[in-house]
Amino acid sequence: MKARPSIAFDKFSGTAKEVTARDTKNGTVLSVRAKQSQVSTPAQKNIRAMLTNTGRTYRKLSDEQQRAWSLFAKDIRSNRPNTLPGQDTRLTGCSVFMRHNCNRALLGLSPIKWPPEETVAVPDFSFGNVTVTPALIEFTGIATHSSGLRLCVTMTRGISRGVSQGWGKAVIIDPGFIPDRGVADVTRIYASVLGVTPVVGEKYFITAYWIDRATGFAGQRTLCSRECVAAV
Repeated sequence: MKARPSIAFDKFSGTAKEVTARDTKNGTVLSVRAKQSQVSTPAQKNIRAMLTNTGRTYRKLSDEQQRAWSLFAKDIRSNRPNTLPGQDTRLTGCSVFMRHNCNRALLGLSPIKWPPEETVAVPDFSFGNVTVTPALIEFTGIATHSSGLRLCVTMTRGISRGVSQGWGKAVIIDPGFIPDRGVADVTRIYASVLGVTPVVGEKYFITAYWIDRATGFAGQRTLCSRECVAAV
């Protein structure tokens, strides 16, 4: 069976101590590199550490385990945005291992050394509305799903409202949020992670998607943007 699961980290690039991740037409390739950038934000350091630790875990797998991931990867295709039908990128066992286990690492879980027994159809994130004010950042009308899912939310700092595409600047503010009765209030989390609060008149780009904590499978990213308004 050919599966099209969405994986939260569908594209890795950058250097994490010994590990350099490069995105190629054949998937993500890991190589060894000792040098890293001189200036890093705390968030970048955390991602680099996560990549390094996950890459080390893969290299320590047995030959049998690595073969199992390679076989598992044959039934998985990348589903990047703007990919034409029939042009899905074939993934390697290493890249699939990295993506599943980086998703789990975001949730504070230890890596799985064997691939999941089957693919998991993670639902898309669906909601009614999202409000952005200086005192409130909140999703409402969230469709409820399995208790094994966690909501990963990324968001930008304020950007000029004339900008139409800013999702590439979004950072993870919470990888494992659990909505309460269809509501996700991320106000305090946003302020804690980014050290700022929304400013009236500026635009904020947001993505959100579900992660299955047991396997690391993730749903499609839901993208939206909102201009910060005065309290409603």
